[in-house]
Amino acid sequence: MTRSGKRLLSIQWERAYHGHACWLGKEKLGVVRRVQQPGAPLCYAWQAGQCAGKTDTLKEAKTLVEQTVVLDQRQFALF
Repeated sequence: MTRSGKRLLSIQWERAYHGHACWLGKEKLGVVRRVQQPGAPLCYAWQAGQCAGKTDTLKEAKTLVEQTVVLDQRQFALF
């Protein structure tokens, strides 16, 4: 199946020990991990493709990963 033939919103979330992973079939699209440093509150680090960041809630992190994945699937390669 080509890149343009993939469905845009058929991603699945899988729960892991310290985070979650976003999958499209057998392709891993993004991850969300718990990050807790001494003296700092708990936050979630997310990564999808070339984008990454930190948020306060798991729901925000998952939403940002999904938005990044949808944008990457719609955007054409430049080179």
